Amino acid sequence: MPSNAFNLATLLSEAEEKLPRASLPAATQAAGFFSVATSNDLPSSNIGSGVTAYVEDTKKLFFYNGTYWYEVGTTNDAPLDITGVNSSYSLAIDGTATTITAISSDPENFSLTWSYAVTTGSLGSTATIAQADNVFTITPGTSHSDAGVFTITISVTDGTNVRTKDVILSLVFVPQVDILVVGGGGGGSAYGGAGGGGGEYKTWTGTLTGGVVYNVSVGAGGEDPYRWNYPANAGTPSQLYDGTTWRIRAGGGGGGSTTYTSATTSTAYYAGGGSTGGGSRSNNAAAPVTNIYNSSTDFGTGYRYLGGNGGGDHGGGGGGAGEVGANEVDNWSGGGFGGDGKTWLDGNTYAGGGGAGVDYAQYNNVSQGGSGGGGNGAKYYSHNGDHGTGGGGGGSFKNTHSVYRDDHDHDNHQAGTFGGNGIIIIRVPENETQPTVTGSYWTTTTSGGYTYYKCVRLGSYNGSGRVDGGSYHNATSLEFEAVRTTVSGTITWS
Repeated sequence: MPSNAFNLATLLSEAEEKLPRASLPAATQAAGFFSVATSNDLPSSNIGSGVTAYVEDTKKLFFYNGTYWYEVGTTNDAPLDITGVNSSYSLAIDGTATTITAISSDPENFSLTWSYAVTTGSLGSTATIAQADNVFTITPGTSHSDAGVFTITISVTDGTNVRTKDVILSLVFVPQVDILVVGGGGGGSAYGGAGGGGGEYKTWTGTLTGGVVYNVSVGAGGEDPYRWNYPANAGTPSQLYDGTTWRIRAGGGGGGSTTYTSATTSTAYYAGGGSTGGGSRSNNAAAPVTNIYNSSTDFGTGYRYLGGNGGGDHGGGGGGAGEVGANEVDNWSGGGFGGDGKTWLDGNTYAGGGGAGVDYAQYNNVSQGGSGGGGNGAKYYSHNGDHGTGGGGGGSFKNTHSVYRDDHDHDNHQAGTFGGNGIIIIRVPENETQPTVTGSYWTTTTSGGYTYYKCVRLGSYNGSGRVDGGSYHNATSLEFEAVRTTVSGTITWS
């Protein structure tokens, strides 16, 4: 036998044009339910509280509270928005299932029906989906050939209204990769000037997480000294990181020491976290090497070495990633050579220390910078560290050379050189899934079965202290400094 609720729904349907009282079920009539032609026909007296009436011309239901008639809402609200579901999931490459429990409810407490459909891409062998009411279990494949991305749309309905939620599911097999992170090299100082230290050289081998956006920030080389009796500046760090829980950070090389003073890691000029710059003339020591990026969220193996000691009229060479910087030679003969950098898997050497300043009579007019981009020291125009290596800048033996007085507020006794910008390289097996990178300073090369993703800003100068086709960099510093900056980007497997 039909229920009263069913009979009421039938009476309120669009197909019913008239609702004569006699047509109502007896139980409904006894409960105080009747119909009228128009709302003007609703009685205002001789009617008890709680009576319900149906108005035929508008097909609306009214309720009498003893004083006034009130319209009764007859809409069917949609289920509430679906919650408990992320917009995307990275599926486990070991076949572990991902379980999604969708949540919703109906304002009228009607029962809900759940379903899903693949709306972008296809399941193929990427995954299987099992559904039990509002619980969806996605079991991924375990072979590289199963890799893929697809979208499912989860739906819930009360029989009339529908709510949906799109979910992107990806199965990405991120290969094991090799990573090199090098901080910016330290600048070389003046007046018997010490060489700048190479940026820290830090390596890591492992598997990154698919779907995670890794940020990349490549450090800049340290500036030459503000004035001849100032130390040169440390380079800035380079890092690759996922936010706050995992990162590879390589410190900047320390600047060459200031004249007549021993360096200390309590001074920002020297404490970049990479190899330290050389000590200054008159028997002064280089700053000790300090590993400053060693928290529980820091990963990778770092290489950094001490700068050489100064003595007599000359400074020491900057430390490199592969060895210490050399002390000055025989107290009066010449500046120390820069320490060599370290050779990575691509066959290139990085993070050499800068040579100390040297008089014209010594070593064919230069004090050799370390292999891996360390700038040579010289009498007047010492060499910059090479961009893209994190090499330290060479020191200048003299404290004067021709330089514009408005050259970033230096005086006309300034000398010394810049360190080279750092670099970040990710080596990926050529036949594996390749990442997506963003940013303006990536280059990609393939060699020996590997693809190398390099993020670095290279300078427009030729590495010998001159801008290509122009004057010594100190006379055109604004052009030079425009390319000595930190750059950023991202890398993702998705």
